[in-house]
Amino acid sequence: MQVTNDDVAKIGAALGADAHRLMFFPAVDGNGEQLGHGTLKVPDDLAAAVAALDLTKLSAIPRDAYRAECARRIEAIASDATQRNMSAYFALLGLKGTLSSAEEAQVAAFQGAVQWIASMRSTWRALADAGDPDYTADAKWPAVPAAAAALAAQF
Repeated sequence: MQVTNDDVAKIGAALGADAHRLMFFPAVDGNGEQLGHGTLKVPDDLAAAVAALDLTKLSAIPRDAYRAECARRIEAIASDATQRNMSAYFALLGLKGTLSSAEEAQVAAFQGAVQWIASMRSTWRALADAGDPDYTADAKWPAVPAAAAALAAQF
């Protein structure tokens, strides 16, 4: 399969963990300089998946990069330990029965945090599907609710 260097990066990003199984042989000129294209050898079991890719709609940015950006942003507000502590606290609070007004406010903030995390996860998938190269821009991501950020800071 003849491809450009950019196409190889896009195919590799789309295949994720299977990308290492591809073999690319760049075309070179008489001086050994790469020409920006070459031959891609694809294992038989990946041939159908590669053939089905629409290279015009793919990004060379791996999906894991979008996922990692999402995780980085969430963890900047609430580390894994903070998230676990919050979940445990609210699980126990749910067993309490009648809540005080302060506890009801905490529950609302926690629900906002959970909704924000779900929105963040939807956003990384949408950015990855679009191949958005500007995925690290703050404007691309949902803002964290102030009450959720304040609640996370308490844990």
